[in-house]
Amino acid sequence: MGKEMNQGGLYIMYKRITSALFSGNKAAYLGMLVKVLRPFTMMLDSIKTNKITEEQRNNFKIPPCIMLVSPSRSGSTIIYQVLTRTIPCVYISNYHNLYPGSASAKMTKRDLFGKDGDNLNNFYGYTSSLYDVSEGNEILEKIFEHNPKVGEIRKRFIDFLIHIGASSERPLIFKNVQSYHHLSRLHEAVPELMFLRISRSTEKVAQSMLRAYHELGYFYSTPDEVKAHDTEDPIEFTVLHLLGIEKNIEKQLESVSADNVIRWTYEEFCSAPEKMMQDLLNRLFEQNAIAPRMNPLNVHLSVSNRIKISPEEAEKIKNYILKHS
Repeated sequence: MGKEMNQGGLYIMYKRITSALFSGNKAAYLGMLVKVLRPFTMMLDSIKTNKITEEQRNNFKIPPCIMLVSPSRSGSTIIYQVLTRTIPCVYISNYHNLYPGSASAKMTKRDLFGKDGDNLNNFYGYTSSLYDVSEGNEILEKIFEHNPKVGEIRKRFIDFLIHIGASSERPLIFKNVQSYHHLSRLHEAVPELMFLRISRSTEKVAQSMLRAYHELGYFYSTPDEVKAHDTEDPIEFTVLHLLGIEKNIEKQLESVSADNVIRWTYEEFCSAPEKMMQDLLNRLFEQNAIAPRMNPLNVHLSVSNRIKISPEEAEKIKNYILKHS
């Protein structure tokens, strides 16, 4: 594989910083600022956050919670934003990346969850408001740090739920495109968790991934088996990268109960968002009290058919998908 497609963490960090600086995008600037401030805010957060006791964990009943699962560039951030604005819930925000233990208390007190209106802009998963949704990579990585046993994963996840303020009235909705290789273990540890599997036209996702590679200069969270591929063509590698992640997700979900997996396509969601969200609420709360009432959907969603790369690249993507599928 070409060197430029298999760079390490320092190179990726360098490309992220330079891409953010020259993007002119508020979401990119906020994401960069959060990363700079996080080491300092985390120290303050550890002082302000009360330690969770074993009694609290034992008495805590896991509320409805759902994790959005997809490759990057699949429209899942848009869906994540719409869900959290429309369904009364808690979620990982940019503010949680600064204060993971105490952010929810402030956001709940000031009624800040889901109050970013119709601004659905994002920069490769980064959003432009402090209280808008976030992938929460660092927060979720802590759950799987040091390859814990199933019991420890459950304990850490319950701590996460308590800190974020999830309850029967406010379910947890969160999304992460990096944790696809942990899904089966997460299900084993937290069988109450639902997975919302988002998919989109393979060609469109690959086109968007290739454009991201042109702009950012790297591929992120590539499966190990794809890293070993010897192609020097970034177009072919884009397709292998995408298909590898899709294969990994489906392999992980094979061990998850079918009752815990909901499948949506981005195209279907854009055509009937309110119906699909109401169906989701009914599914989440089928064993509980009446589902929360949805807030009005104030945005019009549409699927872009614009090709963001050259026609020649788009044709190559189509051919490589046929070759490797």
